[in-house]
Amino acid sequence: MQDSIRYVRCQRCNLSLRIKVQPGNPEALLMRHSATGEGLCASCAMTLFLHSIPHIKQRIDEKRELLLWDVMQIQFAALMEMGNADAKPEEVNWQAVHDHWELPFATKKRGKA
Repeated sequence: MQDSIRYVRCQRCNLSLRIKVQPGNPEALLMRHSATGEGLCASCAMTLFLHSIPHIKQRIDEKRELLLWDVMQIQFAALMEMGNADAKPEEVNWQAVHDHWELPFATKKRGKA
């Protein structure tokens, strides 16, 4: 697939994004680019990642302003780098992560058994 520029909407927060559709890095352990350009914005992808770690989610549920602390953001930027994330730390809008924390994530449809 050749790289192309598209306008898409985040499937969770509905943010309109201008993106360059490109294949994800197979070495990426987290926040890999979508081959189709559809999916989540970087902020919602970070939220999904944080929701997936029960003890981190619990702490943030108790004190959501942790998301706005520079030290937390710096730690997750380092984690993104170590995990070869396709998304760049500056793409994550931490205020949006904070504000949209409670938004639901789409559930995957199950095939017929």
